[in-house]
Amino acid sequence: SSPLPPPPPSSALAASVALLGIANQAMAIGVMKARKRCGVEFPDLYAKESNPKKSEFDAVQRGHQNVLENIPIFLAVQACVAVAAGPVVAAGFIAVWTVAKV
Repeated sequence: SSPLPPPPPSSALAASVALLGIANQAMAIGVMKARKRCGVEFPDLYAKESNPKKSEFDAVQRGHQNVLENIPIFLAVQACVAVAAGPVVAAGFIAVWTVAKV
């Protein structure tokens, strides 16, 4: 009996993008919890000036918004890295960036 063949390098890339998606969802859940804790209702993106927990909520919301703003260009650059240096290198960059953002 032969051992299972190793997964293709592209599976590392797919796994790192999945990790990014999971981290994004975790941050979204963090924003929803902060909304409840700080009393910020929809459709407000940020807390009102009169909210005593404005700084707390806005920091959580802004952190998640920053990630959302940066994901498209970051993944585009990683596509170029995957072509130039290989999918495992790009997967490593994505994983490190994702962990650093959380």
